Amino acid sequence: MVKKGISIGTVSLLAITALVTLFTGCTVQSPGKVETAPDPFAVVWGPGREQVVTFSGNSAGHVAGEASEFNLEIDNNSQETWQGEYLVQLLDTESVVREIDHGTFAVAPGAESEIDIEANFGSELEGPYGLSLYIPGREAQSIQTIWIGEKSTVSPGPWPSIASHPHLWPESEAFTEEKARQMAEEFVRNSPTFAFDGMEDSLELVETLYPDIENAWQFIYSFDSSHAGYGDRTGQGLAQVITSHEASVVVENGQVKTAILDNKWDMLDQVEID
Repeated sequence: MVKKGISIGTVSLLAITALVTLFTGCTVQSPGKVETAPDPFAVVWGPGREQVVTFSGNSAGHVAGEASEFNLEIDNNSQETWQGEYLVQLLDTESVVREIDHGTFAVAPGAESEIDIEANFGSELEGPYGLSLYIPGREAQSIQTIWIGEKSTVSPGPWPSIASHPHLWPESEAFTEEKARQMAEEFVRNSPTFAFDGMEDSLELVETLYPDIENAWQFIYSFDSSHAGYGDRTGQGLAQVITSHEASVVVENGQVKTAILDNKWDMLDQVEID
């Protein structure tokens, strides 16, 4: 009888052990998804100068097949509008893997502009890559190593640079009408008059004209402001009245040559026209 009791107890113990293993064994044996700490970075060009660029985001913690956010801040402390274009690319050790973002900017004197950049990494990407920021005309390129998936001790790079792979950056591309239109729109959006109280939904391209000049376009924009007047009117006693404006912006060879608001206000120099 004693031997039989021990046998039954042993069987019961084994059954309980089996049940515990059934419900908990998978968790113990499977390592699950490995999460990598974000490891933020911030690259600053031109600190202490009139024109400063800050590029920031995370160098790790990126997941293949998911989107990641980066930020480009353009700070213009000069007396003139700063306009140009930027190019963000993902690199491996030999070439450009894909273009992340490419756009234009126009920042008014004493103003700053923030550009949110969304990088959509393909599901096939894994490991270290170079995230390149290039602004033509600045003669500078920032390449930040980022990790998609788990970060390892592998030594990344070297990544292609402007000097070693100049053909990877389309400096010689013609400045198209679409690029010129984007630059003109950004210029209007960042102008002190619109930035102060311009009504976002009212901005509209009315007409495109073609001056008898190579690589030149004239864009006519209309928009409404919630107050009268021009420029930055901070501290002024203003009547709240919807005011319609018309801006004429001429872009030539990638530069805003003239910008006139209502035939009364010089948007480049921020002064009234005599």
